[in-house]
Amino acid sequence: MHTMVQDLGMVQEIDRHLRLLKIHRPYYQSDHVLPVAYNLWSGDQRLEAIEWRRQEENFLNGLGAWRLPDPTTAGDFTRRFRVEDIPILQEGINRTRQRVW
Repeated sequence: MHTMVQDLGMVQEIDRHLRLLKIHRPYYQSDHVLPVAYNLWSGDQRLEAIEWRRQEENFLNGLGAWRLPDPTTAGDFTRRFRVEDIPILQEGINRTRQRVW
């Protein structure tokens, strides 16, 4: 799944257009958005479940990640979203979807 997301350019779309973080150390916008999406895709609906994913070596290897943001960091990130940010994220997803078509 993550390889497909990377190959389609979704990571770049999210990072290029969604502007919630002022400093990217060590994470970018996509580093917060995608674990939440992958967590949902894996069947979990709570941010706390990201902590379990952070401990799963196979999950991290599948993402090609050394680490994931802590669930409290993910919560902080999601609280930064404003109503105006949702269409920006959706447009990035739509641009990526057009590449698939």
